[in-house]
Amino acid sequence: MAYRQVLQGESALASKDILCYDSIKRKVREMSRIIIACSTLKNELLEAMARCCCTDSVLWLPAGAHNNAAKRANQIQSALGKCKDCDTVLLCMTFCGDSLMGIHSAGHTLVFPQFADCISLLVGADSRDMESYYLSEGWLSGKENILNEYEAALQKYGNARADGIFSAMFRNYKNLVWIGSSPAPDRVRIFAERFGLTLRMQTPDLSVLENMIRGVHDMNLRIIPPDTTITREMRK
Repeated sequence: MAYRQVLQGESALASKDILCYDSIKRKVREMSRIIIACSTLKNELLEAMARCCCTDSVLWLPAGAHNNAAKRANQIQSALGKCKDCDTVLLCMTFCGDSLMGIHSAGHTLVFPQFADCISLLVGADSRDMESYYLSEGWLSGKENILNEYEAALQKYGNARADGIFSAMFRNYKNLVWIGSSPAPDRVRIFAERFGLTLRMQTPDLSVLENMIRGVHDMNLRIIPPDTTITREMRK
């Protein structure tokens, strides 16, 4: 069953035609689909899938390409090329570094969160505190994270200069927020203490991921039909 029927259903809702969203959800679940996900969100996606009793196959993209949009875009487009026998692809990732820009849906309907980055997806764009620096287990799993950068600076510059560089970087931050359901590891706690940051813990908000998996209408999700290219205007 083609996902464009669901798109037509949403259009009907917009024009106030009689249509039940429960029927849309049933149609979404009936279709063949696969998930392409950034490994940075692995813990959160697996938890959302468990809550939704979802057994969809997942193609995991490596963490660490957030600073190289072209590399990440190539990974995404290549992964889409491997999705031969499905109508719908759920992209469990955000516009980090504009990496979704220019992605072509080819023969698939794509569903993805419209957030600028993964932090906004997990804490909510409106709830994000600009005086807080956010970390999660997924972010620490990649090579390019703030703790590894600090350790590299210590090796290169020594304690005094490295501390000076990172003190300047964190001058406008008051908190280090650990996104997770278990306590932050010791290295995160030590880093926070070293730079005078209050360590806080925040449980990730999985509602958008769960709605994407369940096929529930969510204003934070974007649905694009086959033969469509993702543009910057599709980002919130």
